[in-house]
Amino acid sequence: METKEKTEKLIESYPFDFVIGFIHTIGLCDFAIEEGFYEGKTKDQMHAKYFNAMKTCVKAFDCFDVLGHLDYVRRYGPYEDKSIDYDKHQEIINSIFQILIQKGKGIEINVSSFKQFNEFAKL
Repeated sequence: METKEKTEKLIESYPFDFVIGFIHTIGLCDFAIEEGFYEGKTKDQMHAKYFNAMKTCVKAFDCFDVLGHLDYVRRYGPYEDKSIDYDKHQEIINSIFQILIQKGKGIEINVSSFKQFNEFAKL
């Protein structure tokens, strides 16, 4: 949210055909590379923090076509088990989807994890 005005002005200043909205930071901290960001927090606490930040941004921003990187926190969290427990986060994830539907926005389907799955399946 700290960069909302700057982001909107940047996007409006170019004739983009398509804009993917995503969250790589919480409180101006890139949690994929910031040392200590996950320290003292459980995986579920970090997932909840990420999804709540995403919901806040999806509600506030309209300058994107699809929401991307729904699983960014899963990919870069330091936890051995990389899964997201949908049952624990169902309410917030569903509310994000509802906002996207109301705004007529789509969701990015990133197939990079299929490559990882295919490599695993070959073993």
